[in-house]
Amino acid sequence: MKRQTVYRVLFPVLLILSSLAVTGALLWGGEALYFGPVVSDLGETFYLWRVFLARWLHRGIFPFWDMHAFGGYPVIEKLQDGLLFPPSLLPLLVFSPAFGLKVWMALCVGIAQLGSYVALRRAFRLEAGWAFVGTMVYVFGGAFATRVEAGHFAVVGAMAFWLPALGCVWVVARSCTAGRLTSVWQNRHALAGAVVANGLVILAGSPQYVAYLFYVEVLAVLIAVPAGRRGFALLVFAAIWAGSAALSAPQWYPTIFYLPFTGRSSGRWMTAPTSADRWNFLIEALLPFPLGDDLSNPHMHLKNVWETCTYAGTMTLVLALASLVMVAARGYRRWPREMKLAWGIVLLGLYLCGGGWLPGFSSFREPLKARAVVGLGLALAAAFGGRILFATDRLEWRKRLFRGVHVGTLVAIAWAGMAIAVALLLPRHAEAVGRWLLSGGPPVDALRAVAWQRVCAEPALLIPPVVAACWRVAGWAFLAGVLIGGVRWRPRLFMSLLCVAAALDPFSTYFRVFVSRHPFTNIGFPPGFAAAIESEIKQTRAAHGLSWRVTLPASLANRGHLVDGLWDTGGYDPLMPRDANVRVALETRRLDLSVEDKRTTIALAVGRRYDFSRWAPEYGQPLGDLRHWEVAPRPALFSLERELRPGYEGTQAFGPNLDDAKHYVDEAPPKNDGRREAAEDVQAFVKRVQQVFDRHRAPLDLVKEVPAESPNEYAYQVTCTEPALAIFRTTWLPGWQVWIDGRYWGRPWCANRWMLAAPIEPGTHEIRWIYRPVGFWPSILVSCLTCLALLALVVGQGTRTKEQGA
Repeated sequence: MKRQTVYRVLFPVLLILSSLAVTGALLWGGEALYFGPVVSDLGETFYLWRVFLARWLHRGIFPFWDMHAFGGYPVIEKLQDGLLFPPSLLPLLVFSPAFGLKVWMALCVGIAQLGSYVALRRAFRLEAGWAFVGTMVYVFGGAFATRVEAGHFAVVGAMAFWLPALGCVWVVARSCTAGRLTSVWQNRHALAGAVVANGLVILAGSPQYVAYLFYVEVLAVLIAVPAGRRGFALLVFAAIWAGSAALSAPQWYPTIFYLPFTGRSSGRWMTAPTSADRWNFLIEALLPFPLGDDLSNPHMHLKNVWETCTYAGTMTLVLALASLVMVAARGYRRWPREMKLAWGIVLLGLYLCGGGWLPGFSSFREPLKARAVVGLGLALAAAFGGRILFATDRLEWRKRLFRGVHVGTLVAIAWAGMAIAVALLLPRHAEAVGRWLLSGGPPVDALRAVAWQRVCAEPALLIPPVVAACWRVAGWAFLAGVLIGGVRWRPRLFMSLLCVAAALDPFSTYFRVFVSRHPFTNIGFPPGFAAAIESEIKQTRAAHGLSWRVTLPASLANRGHLVDGLWDTGGYDPLMPRDANVRVALETRRLDLSVEDKRTTIALAVGRRYDFSRWAPEYGQPLGDLRHWEVAPRPALFSLERELRPGYEGTQAFGPNLDDAKHYVDEAPPKNDGRREAAEDVQAFVKRVQQVFDRHRAPLDLVKEVPAESPNEYAYQVTCTEPALAIFRTTWLPGWQVWIDGRYWGRPWCANRWMLAAPIEPGTHEIRWIYRPVGFWPSILVSCLTCLALLALVVGQGTRTKEQGA
């Protein structure tokens, strides 16, 4: 009895220790160090976004609009800020942006470990050892760990809840086999868990991974439920996702109004991977970091390491394949349901990785993201496979145990033999194999350029890391064979050692990914720039002058978030407003405009006072006097305009015409590139403005900016003697509202295909532009009501259980 207790406690303790080790590695250095490679989305985007969010949240204001990049873009609808995702929001409220970011990742990894273990234990009824294996292989496999390395918080947050969600859906699906609601009601705790877990995946902010989870869960329902009951089970499944949608409504509902205006509004980027990408995916599924890890050595492939690396451990593959061989002779109908689920998920992931198309992806990047589905399937195959290999029921335990040990040992030996053979043969053909590995093309990361040139000159340099990976695989496979063979002699002892080794394999490979080693202090502006630009912003505000925009060099993209009031024309966001970076391509039919005239006109059109795009601080170029970079002394994000044209020309230009500086205006942006006639009220106003402007060419206008109290509202006091069109140079979206003199005017008109506009009558007025995500507050109410319903469901379950026990 005591020995059984030791084995039962051993694996939870090991899980906790591994979690503490990873948490310590992530949080090491506090605000001084960050994890992953030197250049990653953590330092280039997420940290900079968090500085902006923390600035306003710590002032007690919830930020809905981000003016710091492009022409401004929304926060909630952008998805990846995770502002409604609890593991993201709570650290942001409590800690500094730098440390809170690391806490966010640590929470996601911790939730993934604990939630996956509980799901495998309770939902799939695995023994502690095999639940430990499944958890460690999933969380510390290449598909998950390299996303941590890349700083992809939204992806890690979504994947953290995959196994808990799948486990809850599995329990509910199994309860549907009776075809009665009472059976489902008895498992309503799992029903509530599925709603919450799916909802959190949506809130994490990675839509493609929501689609992946949906397909995996559909597969689970079809496998768990007999054919005659699947209709009923799918109805219950639909109810689960309806509840999840209601719970996460504040995230997805406003987003659907933003998507038509984003760069992802078409699916033209969703193309199948090349043959080189597929081969590399296979290689990095079988070997640990054969082409580099981007930490100690650069990854020598066209894709980044986090796009192709899928290695889940050699012992994982041995257990999965051995169990597959063992049950294959039974015929598919006699397979255990769990094995059908595991290998079904693997095949689904391979289909999606190969460019297989299913609805729900739009243009959210490449199909190789589905390697996450492959990683999930392999983790389940290892956990379920171990249980099948060493199943020991009372009637024929010796026969089953012998068969499992025999098959497992043979697979392990064969795997080790193949790895040794490849390791011995590769050096003999190093040059040819090296050239083949280089056939995918140069890496996309410029930091790998030197290493790429070196291996192009000598392709054989690629072979030693591959050979080292093969020897590592051979060692783990040999160890697997020894431990599997020992199970027949001392079953409990050697199965425990096998579980520990199977978990240690991927953990030892990817632990380096979690270690914080790079300084946050490197994420900032070059010396002198922040002080100089902050001084300019302060002077403008003190004089109630109009805010302006800058263009930063590409190497400083998104760093405008570090300075309150510094707004850049560039930046990065996967859901960026459509054509955000070509809005300076203003329309012109003349060829005699000088370069300086074009630069000045474009600067005035987008409100850009300084153009630093030619500055190269990464090469030591000094900043010098700010006036050296000034392209227009009096630009503004707000102006009163009278040279107008109703409707839009048949062009993709975003801005006023450079020939006569006339601004296009209509009630909304055009839906296509053809000519569009303006609405009648717009045409009437433009005609009246033109008639007055023809008589009075020098109207007396006075414009002052009201100090901003939040990033969601921008106010201006204007005094004009003639009617004019007020233009606010930020991205038009349905969530914008215009208030004039404290009264709601309505949704703003759209000028130049992307700017906000509103008609102003003569006199003194205060114009206030306010952004609120479409339907945000009603969706908050729906989410709160769903939470209350789920709470009542869980509390009712607990109360009923206590009454029955009494």
